[in-house]
Amino acid sequence: GQEIETEDNKPTFGEIDLRGFSDEDVQKYVRGYLNYQRRVNPREFPYIDAEYIKKRVASLADKRVNMLARRPVHAQMLSRLFTDKNFKLETVTEYELYDKFVRFMASREQRKPARGAIALEDRIRFERHLAWWHWKSARTNHFRAADIPSMVTRVVTPQRPLSQTNLQRDLLAGSILEITAGEFRFPHRSFTEFFVAEYFLHEKGRDESLAARSRYLNPEIASFLAQWRLKHEADGIKTMRGWYEELGTQRGAVSPLLIDLLSADRELQDELAS
Repeated sequence: GQEIETEDNKPTFGEIDLRGFSDEDVQKYVRGYLNYQRRVNPREFPYIDAEYIKKRVASLADKRVNMLARRPVHAQMLSRLFTDKNFKLETVTEYELYDKFVRFMASREQRKPARGAIALEDRIRFERHLAWWHWKSARTNHFRAADIPSMVTRVVTPQRPLSQTNLQRDLLAGSILEITAGEFRFPHRSFTEFFVAEYFLHEKGRDESLAARSRYLNPEIASFLAQWRLKHEADGIKTMRGWYEELGTQRGAVSPLLIDLLSADRELQDELAS
């Protein structure tokens, strides 16, 4: 984002829309990335050859994959995922792309001997809580390690004793975050939004009602939630039903985005009508 000054001198961020990739741009980017990995990392990716690259580029002919890859950030993610010979998209949605990418990156980190003290799921949980804290409190899109509240780190229980300082250092080093001059940031705003959606789905807010948490929704986060619901039928209806029942016991304004999400769930509406 581009930092701008508001009238009360509180910095905020404006969005700059970039032209999406064309079909040719997507193919060129993916082909170029895989050829680069083939050239510089032959030991890590011995199976990446001309035929492998040809098949991966050919998979972009699927219109759903092609449309997904037209955002430059998505093309970058797909290109990295394509280095995994076992990777495939089961449902072509932004939610699945981000979920697969986050787990792919966390798994790569987890294979490093120095990362053995923290389980993969705990690393992802830390990123959820970090994104939630940052989304609620941030005035800029970057932060320092010293800014992170201890409660964010404490959601993780290491598999061997670590001081809070070493635990935080390990979690940050093994995360998806980028660091420049001692300041951390998520690679793209959409990663923060994905992790906030994941927080809604998998974490219980501390001393916050669902209604209160809902005010932090935006259309992108709500879209991630809707895509998750479509992929997870049994868990999805259970979650939607739980949210509906929870809101019935609470006071206070509820985000229209959450109301729309529940209202659009046909299975939930059929249940309530019966």
